[in-house]
Amino acid sequence: MKETVSAVIAVLLLGMYSYAVWTVCWAPGTAPSAPIDTVLSLVGALVAALVIAVLAITPPATSPGRTLAAAAGGRAEAVANWVVNLYLLVWLVCGIALVVTWMRVPDATAAVVSAAKSWLGLAIAAAYAFFGLKR
Repeated sequence: MKETVSAVIAVLLLGMYSYAVWTVCWAPGTAPSAPIDTVLSLVGALVAALVIAVLAITPPATSPGRTLAAAAGGRAEAVANWVVNLYLLVWLVCGIALVVTWMRVPDATAAVVSAAKSWLGLAIAAAYAFFGLKR
């Protein structure tokens, strides 16, 4: 039950983040509302933290979804694998959309610029976490 509630909350947060990204990418020259700006920064950071945490515990060359879903077993494992991989894909698409919007629109709002720069930094952290790069 705990895992189901956690998964629902994570997916809802991802949905909120995706909506905020879509909103600012659709009108990059228009300042977003305060709630959209908050969701973009706060929820974006929470979503990225979850992505980094998942990638940090995933062995290299292994599917992140399989790593987390292995404990579920059976049909729940297949669903968990699908949700985790979709979550990572949506986070990646949202981040790329922000960066492309930032590069494409030179006079984009501070919200777009900030979110794109934050995502780039967090994407680098996610890559380090996944590939296990060490000093």
